[in-house]
This record gives sequence, C-alpha cells and structure tokens, in this order.
Amino acid sequence: MAKQHRLRRHGEHLHAKADHHAQLIAGNEQHPLTSRHATLTEESRRVADRRSNLNDALAWSAARWAVDQAIAAGATVIYLEDLRSMQARGMGRTHNTRLSQAVRGQIADRMRHLAAEAGIAVVTVPARNTSRHCPHCLTPLRHRKAPDRPTSPGWKWAICNQSCGWQGDRDHGA
Repeated sequence: MAKQHRLRRHGEHLHAKADHHAQLIAGNEQHPLTSRHATLTEESRRVADRRSNLNDALAWSAARWAVDQAIAAGATVIYLEDLRSMQARGMGRTHNTRLSQAVRGQIADRMRHLAAEAGIAVVTVPARNTSRHCPHCLTPLRHRKAPDRPTSPGWKWAICNQSCGWQGDRDHGA
C-alpha cells in the first residue's frame, strides 16, 4: 500500500507538471518545451501502468486470501456485500459507486474465478442488515463497543445471544 501511495503521488506530480507545460506550450508545436511535455506524458503513462499492475497484484492476493479463508472454514458459499447502496458521510452515492467499482470490483472478479476453481459459490448481497445475525446459528446479535477500542465511538463488536457463543468484529461476521 505504501508503494501504491507513492506511485499515486508521483503520478499526480507528473500530471501537474505536464498540465503546466501544456499551458506554456499553448498549441505551439515549435515551443522548446514540447519534447519535455511528451516525456512527462509518457512517464505519467508508465506510472499509471505500474499502478494498474500493482492493483492487479493486490486484487489477486486479496482474492486468494479470502478464498483460502473460505476453504479453511469449509464454506460452500462466499457472500459479498454490495456497498454501492451504502452512504458515506458527505461523499454521496456517486462516490461510493466509483470506489466500489475500483479495486474492490477487481477483487470480486478474481474471487469469483478462484472460488469457482475450489467449487465455492460467490453471491453478491445487499449490505443492509448483514451484521444483524450470527454467522454460525443465525440468531440476532448484540452489538457493543470493541473491547480493544473502548474509547472509539460506535458498536463494532458483536456477541451471539445463543449457546454458540460466537463473538467478533461485526464486519467480519457480516
């Protein structure tokens, strides 16, 4: 992730320089900065390709981890939450859709591919109420503050009311 962050910053820097050179050139093909602008544009494309390859490797790695977890748990189905319907504070539905379709979409595609090889079905479900029931016995869960972060706001921890005794992060249970 640090490499991804560095590449993103470097790409933004190259884009800014290329845009500045484009303004200085202003369509004049004989301007001395024309070759420099072409070099910056090409380097920016290379950085974008490197970021794309890194995203692809991240997607394969995340999908492999998720499918390995499902295999270890003996699962026959992996449920993916469709996060496009969730509202982020102050960002709006359009922003959520874009984020959902970025690397997360690649991870979902790779996960479907790897899960099919393992004989596991992958189903996309709406995100609403996915953390309401116990993942083991399907009874309603009680939610409380996370034990490792008692000062953080919110109800991140879930505990099963029945005899199965499951407890954990509510997002993990979902």
